Amino acid sequence: MKKLSILFFFFTAILFSSTSFAQNSDYFAGDWEVQIKDTPMGTISVLLTLERVDSKLTGKFVDKASGVETKMNQITEEGTGLTLSFTAEGYGDLYLTLQRADDENVTGLLMDSFAVQGKRVAQKSDYFVGDWDVTIKETPMGTITVMLTLERVDGKLVGKFVDAANSTSTPMTQITEAENSVTLYFFAEGMDLYLTLKPEGDENVSGLLMDSFAIEGKRVAQKSDYFVGDWDVTIKETPMGTITVMLTLERVDGKLVGKFVDAANSTSTPMTQITEAENSVTLYFFAEGMDLYLTLKPEGDENVSGLLMDSFAIEGKRVIK
Repeated sequence: MKKLSILFFFFTAILFSSTSFAQNSDYFAGDWEVQIKDTPMGTISVLLTLERVDSKLTGKFVDKASGVETKMNQITEEGTGLTLSFTAEGYGDLYLTLQRADDENVTGLLMDSFAVQGKRVAQKSDYFVGDWDVTIKETPMGTITVMLTLERVDGKLVGKFVDAANSTSTPMTQITEAENSVTLYFFAEGMDLYLTLKPEGDENVSGLLMDSFAIEGKRVAQKSDYFVGDWDVTIKETPMGTITVMLTLERVDGKLVGKFVDAANSTSTPMTQITEAENSVTLYFFAEGMDLYLTLKPEGDENVSGLLMDSFAIEGKRVIK
């Protein structure tokens, strides 16, 4: 059994090498379903992923059955082909060659002996990636409104519901993707549940919870991140004179957060709340024993202007790092 496992590792490692070649001309970039045929262990199938890092072709293959990854020691690119070199336990240094067959297929040989065929894996649509305001209608608990967040991690769609009313977050246990729909599985209210979603135009989805309760969803527009970053801010002619601070703003979980840093006094003042309008932000904070606020609006690409407490003029310049 140990010898068979080593031999399987050997073949999968070689397959991984072939994937690397694909990425070099960048024709090969992406994922490939690869088969190595008629080996002593039969036909071996693996998923190969290739990418270019710092102008060099790198890659790996993943054994679907075991999840084991094998990395290339070296990839040599030659004309329309490549040679993938790697080390397999019990077999030493090995190599595999690949050539482009057509737009979606590759062919090659492992150790100049075993035929290799590969087919490009079509990239999944990322239509569903992002934030969605989702309404589930007429359930036994009434109409439910949640924020659905979906993202792609390591090629897989993952996500969660956030119920703002109850401050709860429910992760998806599984997401399956079909050509024009997704099915989301999750655990809530002591039950395993699922819902399906399909596109409705560019900005909407519809579907069903448990094949019974109607769902409508609308894509949440991404907020402009003009204000994100560091700003040198001057607040003029206050009762304490002209004040200069560093304002740092960042977006965390979709919300703008930030703080002032007064280098002269070595103090940091966090924002207690930030509200965003179409072309401005209002920052709320506590300082000198008072609740204060200021507004900012863009002035060109690198500057802001505004008022503290609707009274004291503010000028700010983006800090270029």
